[in-house]
Amino acid sequence: YRSQELELFFNPDLKVFSRIGEMREEFEDRCKIMADEKTDADANKLREMLARKIDRINATIEKSEDKLREIQFDAESRKKDQRSNQIMDIAGGLLGSLLGGRRSTRSVITGGLRRSQSKGRMVAKSEERLKTAENRYNALIENREALEDELTEDLYEIQDEWEAKASS
Repeated sequence: YRSQELELFFNPDLKVFSRIGEMREEFEDRCKIMADEKTDADANKLREMLARKIDRINATIEKSEDKLREIQFDAESRKKDQRSNQIMDIAGGLLGSLLGGRRSTRSVITGGLRRSQSKGRMVAKSEERLKTAENRYNALIENREALEDELTEDLYEIQDEWEAKASS
């Protein structure tokens, strides 16, 4: 036994020795399989971590969508109310002054215009709230896409890393 030579192969990155009688190709195949298993394990850890982040973002996106719908409805209804209220305020004031009201036509119209301007500011505020909500929603969508891109990129890096270790 002392005069026989034993050829063993070693992969330092995987910390694996060849088996007795194992050919180089068999050892390399075994290293590739081990590297694939480690790639899968690392990829699963990464997927789980990023999946939790993506789930949180998705929940926030759902809330943001609900808020966006509420604000859109509010803005639309304020616009409709403003138009109909403008007409009703001026027409009501004019009708009141024609039917014996004591106020002058000028005060009726300016009062209607003041109320109209106030409602116009409310409409502008609701439209601004809508723009803000849309911006927040778009930012959340971009964050989710960035995380998904990060996951893909990291998975490729993990795969490349373990492939390199399998062939060393």
